[in-house]
Amino acid sequence: MRTLLQRLDPRHGILLVLILHVVGLLALASPLASWVVPLTPVNLVLTAAAMAVFAKLDRRTVLFAFVVGALGYFVEVLGVWTGRVFGEYAYGDVLGFKLLNVPVLIGLNWSMLVFAIGVPLSRTALPVWTKVLAGSLAMVALDLLIEPVAIHLGFWSWEQTAVPVQNYVAWGVVSAVFFTLFFMLPLKRENPLARYVLMAQVIFFAGLNLVLGAG
Repeated sequence: MRTLLQRLDPRHGILLVLILHVVGLLALASPLASWVVPLTPVNLVLTAAAMAVFAKLDRRTVLFAFVVGALGYFVEVLGVWTGRVFGEYAYGDVLGFKLLNVPVLIGLNWSMLVFAIGVPLSRTALPVWTKVLAGSLAMVALDLLIEPVAIHLGFWSWEQTAVPVQNYVAWGVVSAVFFTLFFMLPLKRENPLARYVLMAQVIFFAGLNLVLGAG
């Protein structure tokens, strides 16, 4: 008998990711928002799990994903405790269990976004340094969409009124390190869901910026 995973098709994963983000967008724009916000970690875990199920991974690529997640998490810990990386900020309780004042799922988010952006770029004929630059700029652009929504929904908060430029510079630098490793190491850079996860994230956060007036 074919196992459940063998029966699954990437189209199932793509449909799941799109449904999660579209339903989430509509729910957060409705009176149900207060009930839906606590489900944010579920959305993140299911999206990352869908990517993992359909990824072509080897031991080296799995290790890389864990390393990016761990480094991303500890950079956030350093940022929260010192204020010298991204600026002075603090996480709320929306993103789930926190260790050292940082949600553990933040590491998963870093790893997921590196693959969501990096895999489509890896299919281009651009030089490595151009891919690194494009990936880093894409991460910063996505953070520009995320910040107003995250603040509005209580994911995190900043000590000052406006998000500091330091945050975006740090996002770009940290992303550049991750993308340099991503494009230079011998990894399995194949995932049929990657571009759809990126597209879903852009639609989700751009849509919430519009409907919530989060900016």
